[in-house]
Order: sequence, then C-alpha cells, then structure tokens
Amino acid sequence: MTPAAPLPLHGVRVAVTRAAGRGAVLEEALQAAGATVHQVPLTRTVRLDAAPLAAAAAQLGAYDWVLLTSVNAVAPLAEAVAAAGTGALMAERRLAVVGEATAAAAAERGWPAPALRPARANADGMVDAFAARSDVEGARMLYPAAAGARDVLPDGMRALGAAVTVIPCYATETDPAGQAQLAALLRDGALDLVLVAAPSAVD
Repeated sequence: MTPAAPLPLHGVRVAVTRAAGRGAVLEEALQAAGATVHQVPLTRTVRLDAAPLAAAAAQLGAYDWVLLTSVNAVAPLAEAVAAAGTGALMAERRLAVVGEATAAAAAERGWPAPALRPARANADGMVDAFAARSDVEGARMLYPAAAGARDVLPDGMRALGAAVTVIPCYATETDPAGQAQLAALLRDGALDLVLVAAPSAVD
C-alpha cells in the first residue's frame, strides 16, 4: 500500500493575526492543509459613540445607497436601524458591499442582496465599480466606516458626483496580549509564517 502523501503545509507553524472570531475559516483551511495554527489577534474592534449612526438610521430614507466595506460596520448599523424602526427602509436601500464576509453578514440581517460588489475587494475596487455605472451622479450615500479609514472611497464617490455621509462607528485598537503572545512565539522560534490581513495588523 502506497503511503499517503504528506499534506502541503505539514509541519509549518503559522500565526493568524486576525481579531478573535474573524480568522476561523482561514485557520480551518490551514489546519486542513497540515499546518499548526496559532491564533494571535494583534488588533481588536471597539464601538464608537452610537449617536451619529443612530441619527443617520433615523433618516435612512434620505440615502440611495449604503456602503459597507467591513463586516465590523454591519452590527452597529443593524442595531441603529432596529432602534430607529427603519428596517423597512433598509430593505429598499441599494447596498454596495466589499468582501464575502461582509456580504454574508448583511444577508444574515435580511438586507437586500448587494446591488454592487466589486471584483477587487477593497475601497479602490468599489470606486472603480461605481465609475462603470451611470446612476452615481447625484446619489446620496451612507458610509458607516472605521475611524481613521482612508478617504479613497468617499473622495472617489464625490469625484463621481455622489454625496457621501461618512460616519465612523468603530475603531481598531492594538491587542497588547496578542502582541506579547506573538513576541514570545517569535522569541522561541516557534513560527515559520505570520499572516496579516489588514494594515492595522501590520502596524
């Protein structure tokens, strides 16, 4: 009987640096390929003052589009919409969504299927996708975003003639425990690869 071929990542020790609960799919795929996986969250997400997003949710009918570039924006927006009682209006908004996880989180809330989902899953890709449309000029857009997010998306949409309301609703902070864990693993020579999926983790 021919022995089974080793898995492609057999013996490779990998640190996945996504925030707790965000890297499960990646971890499972790495483990299935034979890797030893360490979950080492280098960042954590914190909510910001809910009042600005609550005010926008109460006026949801004033917007044609809702822009979602992170799964972290979905829960704060959903809570604001529920509190404002504007769920029916949310069902009538057009969604522009970046990324599979964000699209899935929106679907779990019962929101409409995205009217726009760029092939390149980032803000630049979303701007390019909107640039190919003919219904952007004059459109009113709500963008619940991370504090300190790049201005690529709102600036790009304004250049195309849209009116964009940016509301920071969450922030990314460093996770000191994860940083200490990563330092210890590196010091002990216990890692072969460190995977990062966001600029904040690189920082």
